[in-house]
Amino acid sequence: MANSIWKRIKDEMGQSFPMRKQALKNITKSFENRYIISFYTSFRYGGSIEENDFEMLRTILVSSNTIKNRKILFIINSPGGNPLAAEKIIKLLSEYSDNDFWVLIPGTAKSAATLICFGSSKIILSPISELGPIDLQIDRGNGILMPTYTIVEAYDKLMEKGINLEEGQNIAPILQQLQSFDPSEIEQFRRINELSSDIAVKVLKHCMMRKVNQREVKKVINIFTDPEKSKTHGRPIFGSDIERVDKNRYFNIECVKTTDKIWQNITEYHMRMVAHMRGNQIVKVIESEEDSIEAVKS
Repeated sequence: MANSIWKRIKDEMGQSFPMRKQALKNITKSFENRYIISFYTSFRYGGSIEENDFEMLRTILVSSNTIKNRKILFIINSPGGNPLAAEKIIKLLSEYSDNDFWVLIPGTAKSAATLICFGSSKIILSPISELGPIDLQIDRGNGILMPTYTIVEAYDKLMEKGINLEEGQNIAPILQQLQSFDPSEIEQFRRINELSSDIAVKVLKHCMMRKVNQREVKKVINIFTDPEKSKTHGRPIFGSDIERVDKNRYFNIECVKTTDKIWQNITEYHMRMVAHMRGNQIVKVIESEEDSIEAVKS
């Protein structure tokens, strides 16, 4: 008796998988009994979306005993990461869901996480759920993800200062600052960010915007591809921002009020997961109603 009570208390403190599992089942009932997979990466410990996440996700899908004949609802909360990894995840989810997986954003889905949302057939969010610009983010070694757009922009501004140096002005300080940049890395960032835009158009044309011409798709997603539109990478893009620029409603978005019972169930799961990750220094978690895989901060 005492042991079972203590186990329950420890589970509640750590928000263990059995507790989150019930919260997932409560969400499933509200979304056509879809097979739920959630993917959380840490904002605190540099939890970026990487190509090996594809294997973690595939392990969950392959080992499932209940996914047969069910479409997927993919819950994602992440600061972002590698667009190539996002493309692979989209492909996998599409294969297992007959090109009809939905994405649910309980909190934040930035960068590569936003790209994954673009590959879905429907995006479910609340008025305060956040998406963001889709440029690559990298961990500079301090556990905090940095948008590569800001790195490239800083480099370009220094180069411009050096080229347009006024007569008599000392170039040494500019050269000293430029030494902290790797030109080949800057070029790589440029190419990857261009690739992000290409992937965005490709996955939208494949599913959500298959009947929309390419020029129109690029126009609609400009808020995500042009950092000047959002002024800063960290600035959120809300569903209302998308509706403002998407006059023809090409995006298939379902906005759920935070006061609805459905969203209360989602919020419960989200809070349990965030508490679990913060309390146990977990970098990322991928889990379904059957199983959970996680990576701990090294």
